[in-house]
Amino acid sequence: MMKTIGGTILTYVSKGDGGYLTPADSRRSDALYIAAKRADEQDFTMLNKGKPILYIKWTDSVEDAPHAQMGSPSLFRKPDGTYGLIASENNAGNGIYLWDSEDLLFYRNQRRVEVNADGAAVERPTIVYDETEASYKLYWTSGDGSVSYVSTSCDGLQSFQAPVKQVYPAKALSGSLPDNAVASESAEFEVTEQELERVIRKYAPITNKGIEPIEALTLQAGDKLPALQDRVRLTYSDGSSKQLRIEWDAEDIQSMDTTKRGAYEVKGRVVQSMFDYPYIPERADPFIMYNHDDGYYYATGSYYPESDPAAWTEKEMGKVDYDRVTLRRARTLAELRNAEESDVWVPRGEDGFVPFLWAPEVHKINGKWYILVGARQATSGRSWCSTMVLVEYIGSHDEMLQGGMLKQYNWKPRAIEQSPCSFDMTFAEINGVGYYIWPNHARIHIQQVDPTDPAKLIGQAVQIKSIEWPFEYGKHNVHLTDQGIVEGAAVLQYNGKIYLSYAGATVDKYYCTAIMIADAGADVMDPASWSHPSFAALSTEDVANTDGIAPHCGPGHNSFSIDEAGNPINIYHARPVPEPHTGPGAGGLHDPCRHTMVSPAHVAYDGTLILNMTAEEELSPAYRNIVLTVNVV
Repeated sequence: MMKTIGGTILTYVSKGDGGYLTPADSRRSDALYIAAKRADEQDFTMLNKGKPILYIKWTDSVEDAPHAQMGSPSLFRKPDGTYGLIASENNAGNGIYLWDSEDLLFYRNQRRVEVNADGAAVERPTIVYDETEASYKLYWTSGDGSVSYVSTSCDGLQSFQAPVKQVYPAKALSGSLPDNAVASESAEFEVTEQELERVIRKYAPITNKGIEPIEALTLQAGDKLPALQDRVRLTYSDGSSKQLRIEWDAEDIQSMDTTKRGAYEVKGRVVQSMFDYPYIPERADPFIMYNHDDGYYYATGSYYPESDPAAWTEKEMGKVDYDRVTLRRARTLAELRNAEESDVWVPRGEDGFVPFLWAPEVHKINGKWYILVGARQATSGRSWCSTMVLVEYIGSHDEMLQGGMLKQYNWKPRAIEQSPCSFDMTFAEINGVGYYIWPNHARIHIQQVDPTDPAKLIGQAVQIKSIEWPFEYGKHNVHLTDQGIVEGAAVLQYNGKIYLSYAGATVDKYYCTAIMIADAGADVMDPASWSHPSFAALSTEDVANTDGIAPHCGPGHNSFSIDEAGNPINIYHARPVPEPHTGPGAGGLHDPCRHTMVSPAHVAYDGTLILNMTAEEELSPAYRNIVLTVNVV
């Protein structure tokens, strides 16, 4: 028996966005969207920023499996205190989809159960557990609601007895729905206050709610002003916290006379690692790392020469893009944005390699620095990448301190032996062991690196990710067919978690970033160690219309780094909105307008990495400006 009602969870499918990303009645719109309403409220509040939290798993093409999308999702309680989710086959098939949930946050064990053998469509299904009969009652309608039935399951939802005509227990919706909700495919689920707050804490936007007080500083007259506090802790609505940097006003500091008694005020500004789009123009597959050996940030990415949108043609760009690896460096992320860029590897066959050069990354492996990049072997001529290459830094440490990593003569290439892929490979040292992680045929694999030679892999490769969800599919920009992509992995190890991100869908407006998670110390070669996301952490919906940031789309192929305050940041590429180029190649791989972007990655209370936090969510305007009082006594 449920305790006192604390509120209501609304489950629904979406009207879509008019067809840009999410057409109505599609696999993207017919998914599990949720909203919440407390008992004393009239309106439902949209959760997860209006994005679904669960889709039907992708099983076949839309044409061959037209009913593989959610219809009329609703929640129900089980006698053991857990929950179930039910949905129709787009209110068109003769079966239902079922899931199990321990907490109303995550759903597992998707399965299809046939309800009626005569083929009539099962519409608006709901389930209630009947304690007197120890069975589940499935109520549903058919024929656009013209008839209604009840089907009984006595075997724990494994099967249903033949349906019997029964009046459908319709229940009117009690509040105002979110704008994107399809009312006819929405259902309410009454919950306790504890259940409601758990769901809200997980899926409501995380916002800055507090800042630690800046304590006054007291000096004896004549004392020298000490180094001022350079970071401040902020607290958030979900119970998480983080530190951001403080920049103090230099004029206020210089104007103080600490030889004279009195109270002085120093104004300060809390600084975010949030930049406007683009951070760096025309650098796709971006990678930023901090080099502890010389104290500089470095940035690279797939290379495009500067282009004029008015004069751009795919044919001409295809002759000159992806033809070199560049690096830039700076002390801070703000300075890195405009730092001078240097060519560090420009192969033209003399060293055994030619363009294309895709997705360069810079890693320290076994104590040495390498650029890891996809390239073409010279014997094959300029074309798509054919192997992964390690370009080793052979300069001295002293030269590195003087900018030696920006010099071409300090880099020497060699191919990875028996390279298992030709692009998008990344490296991570996890629990003292080196691993290469790469995509192949829309699957992500991991394999150990030989500790004596990083050009070799040892042991067997293990597949840890394959295509599962509609958000990992886009429309092939030539044939307009469904195309599933999983690629561009990146690893962040932070606060007891191992985050493995990947890019999904076609490299255009559909491109997005999702995150798998394993615990620190886990066996990363065991696929069971990784959680699998059921929705994208960052997608076009999050960046196409965000206050203070120029609109863009397709945020994917990311990397992670750490900002000056020690917080994780997300580096990704995205296309501008609207698209500046036109023609058959616009938005394709030779279109240079995939620009680098940098934004915060916030760690939520449960260890989830939040990539779609806005500037005002990370830092409330009320806390942007602070004041330090210095008392000279």
